[in-house]
Amino acid sequence: MKSKQRKQDIYIHGDAVISSEAGYAKSVSRGIEVSLGGWLTASNQTLLDYQNEMKTLLRSLKSTQQLQVIWQQGSDCQELIQNYFEETENLPATEWSREQRSFNCLRFEELRKLGQIRHSTTQIYLIEQLAADSNNEQLLIEQKSGELESHLKEWGKAFERLGGQASILRRDDLINAQEKHYQCDVSDSRAYDLNKPAIDHFLKVPLEPVEMEDICLKNHKYYHAYLILSDLPQLTITGMMHGLTSLNIHGYSMQLRAKPLNALSLIEQEDTAIKKLNRARMSSKRVSLDSTIEMKQEKVRRLSVGDLQPLEMQWVVNLWDEDPIALQAKVREIQVLIARSLGARSETVNLPTTGCNLFLGGIPGSEFREASYLHYIEDTNLSHLLPIGGEPKPKSTRYESLYPGCNGSLKGINTFWGEKGNRYPAHAVVMGRTGSGKSCGLMELLTQTGPYFEKTIVVDQGFSYASYAETYENANILVIEHSGEHVLNYLSTQGRAVNQEQIASAAKVLEHMIGDGMKNNPHWSPLIIDLLSAFYQQWLDAPEVDWKFAYQNIEESKQPTHSDLCNWLESLLEDPRHAYGGDIRLILVFLQVWRRDRGVYTLFDGEGNVDLGGDMVCLELSKLDTSQPQLLRITTEVILNRIRKEIINAPRGIRKRVVFEELGAFLNVPGGKELVRDFYERSRKYNCWVVSVIQQLSLLPEDLATSILGNSRQAFIFGQAFEADVRIMQKHFKLSEAAVQNIMRFMEPSVEHGAPFLHWYTEDQQNHSDILWNVPSPEMLYLSSSSGEHFDKRQKQLAAPSV
Repeated sequence: MKSKQRKQDIYIHGDAVISSEAGYAKSVSRGIEVSLGGWLTASNQTLLDYQNEMKTLLRSLKSTQQLQVIWQQGSDCQELIQNYFEETENLPATEWSREQRSFNCLRFEELRKLGQIRHSTTQIYLIEQLAADSNNEQLLIEQKSGELESHLKEWGKAFERLGGQASILRRDDLINAQEKHYQCDVSDSRAYDLNKPAIDHFLKVPLEPVEMEDICLKNHKYYHAYLILSDLPQLTITGMMHGLTSLNIHGYSMQLRAKPLNALSLIEQEDTAIKKLNRARMSSKRVSLDSTIEMKQEKVRRLSVGDLQPLEMQWVVNLWDEDPIALQAKVREIQVLIARSLGARSETVNLPTTGCNLFLGGIPGSEFREASYLHYIEDTNLSHLLPIGGEPKPKSTRYESLYPGCNGSLKGINTFWGEKGNRYPAHAVVMGRTGSGKSCGLMELLTQTGPYFEKTIVVDQGFSYASYAETYENANILVIEHSGEHVLNYLSTQGRAVNQEQIASAAKVLEHMIGDGMKNNPHWSPLIIDLLSAFYQQWLDAPEVDWKFAYQNIEESKQPTHSDLCNWLESLLEDPRHAYGGDIRLILVFLQVWRRDRGVYTLFDGEGNVDLGGDMVCLELSKLDTSQPQLLRITTEVILNRIRKEIINAPRGIRKRVVFEELGAFLNVPGGKELVRDFYERSRKYNCWVVSVIQQLSLLPEDLATSILGNSRQAFIFGQAFEADVRIMQKHFKLSEAAVQNIMRFMEPSVEHGAPFLHWYTEDQQNHSDILWNVPSPEMLYLSSSSGEHFDKRQKQLAAPSV
């Protein structure tokens, strides 16, 4: 048994793996780690591009080279979880946010220990045979190593073109790969002795033969089983390996070895076979012989013109477990899946000798392979059987929020992108039908990312976020009504300097108050600007003071009001020489309606008392009178201008965010879409992240949908009820047909599995999409539920005095 294990020695030489026998180097190999996720949402074009790229790469193999592809479960995402936990402990946060993030930490850590959170990777090794009579072995190794690295870089570019990731394996990576194969930890790669073969470092105890059904050997504490492909699938398609790389089990890997065959030798073999068939046909008129001859002639033609690359392949699944009974169950499960997903047949290895050879043949970068079950295959079919799967590695190990993804992966989401010191907000939209989980999903995202923001403003429609706002100690929940206690003084400068933006903002409000009366008077707009400028100047009654700056220190109780403006305009009428007396009189007719002492609305006249200070501000607009479009337009204008001023005047270095709940209803307000578009287009430079909730995208005006979606860098798409909405998303986000079908098939949210959603984002001029799950805590479900019965019950419970 021991002689079988020492068939060859493996050394790490620089960034290469050297196979040697009897003291002479037989081969040198270099490796690259690649990842290509997104099979669930890949478009048909992406699948075709993948096939063509893989065929090109397979055809680039030399006759002296061997290909080894190893898919395995890699990182368990421990660093990702640990960093999330550290920031939960160290960042300033509300008690609610810290509790929910801690809940996530515990849940993810538990899943990680169970092996249900992991990151799978694919390593590709190119192995080059060395000439046996080389005079300068060291120089030849260095030369071949450099050539192989250049070759692998081309492979890496191909995966990057497909939206994946690739990185050349270096010395420490190769040592780690050896550790994973032998399942023996070397805690410090610096302790690795490069002068000793890898087997001396890792295989301290000889492999033990095991006489159990489907199990052939034991290495350290793990029992090993091998499934080897005995019959190739009748039909292969791109993406067929996804089912085997996405199983919710751990403790298995897949390996494919391939070597190019000599096309000329195959042509000679086929020509010989054709001659024999022709002779047989002369004595028989069977049609089957004609079709067989035609197939072989076509194969010869394709081989002659280089239209196909013939290869020899071996495909193996290695499974391991500490419990032999559990291992046998896994063998059965994967054997059935091979038959179902590949349409192929596999056999278990029961001979310890064969198992030992497969174990040695699985060493990363080794040229040795078991001689059993070698298959002839062509490049197109082989490209479909390459065990390439797994999700791309996170670009960072620190994320503001974490979510479980496909294949046991853990995905991070950030609201701000870029390098430290140069971060910018990645605006977003949340979309989904009623009951799809979008409100709970956004509240979860706001809770997880809360510690990173110092200012949150929510524009609500229906008290959806009132309970969430109350989780802040200094929350400011404002219920805006047209004839309520709140006053939005549009003339107030909020204690800041008067500038042209303030005058233009107030002028726009006056234009809305006048309404249709200005349609046929194009000169009124500049007139109102002139009147407001003069009003601010006269109000101070201090000609020697620069009024643009004097307002900077005026407190709210002394700010000018709508009644003051009307009184001032009336005073102008006392001078019969005033050039615009008739126009002013007409303006007053429209403005008197909005006075507190003469009109019917009290919202815009008087001392302003809508305070947008504090860490959390929730503006509830559901009490506004929707039957008055003019009134809604003015309210929207004033409120959003107040929010804009609050954002602009806050320190630019702190993070702010603005949430628009149910954008569709909000945009029914005249002028609403222009204001929302302005937030998406201008907030970035003020370090403000904007996110809005859209229930039915097809009801939005096309120009607005284009503006909002065009300025969004990410989207959270929950289950959809209408295909028309999904098609609009497909158009704007360039979603694949597979992504569209997944969105339409998203299951209803459940307590156990949560709510699935598609996270789309565009980065580095590439579109990406991942299917994630929002699995909230019971407390989050309680807080975010928006059903009428639950809402009333929750409000009563929250209002009840604590015992």
